[in-house]
Amino acid sequence: DLSGPYVTIEIAVSDEGHGATIYTTDLSHGYVEENSAYSS
Repeated sequence: DLSGPYVTIEIAVSDEGHGATIYTTDLSHGYVEENSAYSS
């Protein structure tokens, strides 16, 4: 469900107990529309 303010994506690459947290940017329609003016 992508309708909430946060989305959790889990990817298993090994079973060694290591992990990482990655934060990304807002890719909402409004963000993309506003910033599309900067692309060629």
